[in-house]
Amino acid sequence: MAREGKQVERAARRVSVYDARLLAFEGTAFELEVSCSKGTYIRTLAEDIGQALGCGAHISQLRRLKTGPFLADAMWTLEALEALADQAALEAELMPVDVLVDHLPLLTVDDTAHSRLAHGQPAALETGALAPDEVARLYYAETFIGLGVVKGAQEVAPKRLLSTVAIS
Repeated sequence: MAREGKQVERAARRVSVYDARLLAFEGTAFELEVSCSKGTYIRTLAEDIGQALGCGAHISQLRRLKTGPFLADAMWTLEALEALADQAALEAELMPVDVLVDHLPLLTVDDTAHSRLAHGQPAALETGALAPDEVARLYYAETFIGLGVVKGAQEVAPKRLLSTVAIS
């Protein structure tokens, strides 16, 4: 919407700017690199800087260099992904989905637990030191199957599971 010149209402929220570096300055334009907390609207930050300078400001180019543990050098544009030869080439370049949740504890499920979880039922599973309501990554036969929530010392319920149905 902002690119179309439409006004976007943004509720005030507390954010953190960890670092801001002036990379270039020429005429009335400057290049700034910002490291900030999630939820920071960079366009609003630019407007705030312009207001503080008493001259107004807008963004002519915005590029994400990092999000969480993911760096820009591993990022792809949609056009570059679409240009890959086939599905196999695409899958070779994409990261596995569980990289998004690798900060969560890992639990391995056996055949019986896998069957129960796949049918939406809680399963008996050794949860170790995990606390009730803690979310864990679930693996069956060394394959990520989704997320489970600890219900007790030896019980896990499915939270979000990956579909095992092949889509053609």
